[in-house]
Amino acid sequence: MRVATAHDEGLPNMKKTLYQILGVDPNASAEDIAAAYAKRLAMSAAESSDPNVVGLLRQANEILSDRKRRLAYDASLVASAARPPGGRAL
Repeated sequence: MRVATAHDEGLPNMKKTLYQILGVDPNASAEDIAAAYAKRLAMSAAESSDPNVVGLLRQANEILSDRKRRLAYDASLVASAARPPGGRAL
């Protein structure tokens, strides 16, 4: 499965976080994530025939719904934020 990036919401060539893909806050509860996933999945079925959109939504939901995977994902966001663009971590 490809890395979580999206071009479906007017942000071409910009990487989006899994939180942005689902449209939730990083502090969202498991219930909020499940509801956002269901809502986005229904919207994508009605608006898009692109299977990558569904794959990105599924990937975001699977990672953010699993506590251990979510903690690892959040740690990777912190690590990538500390890295200068195109460079290595300081």
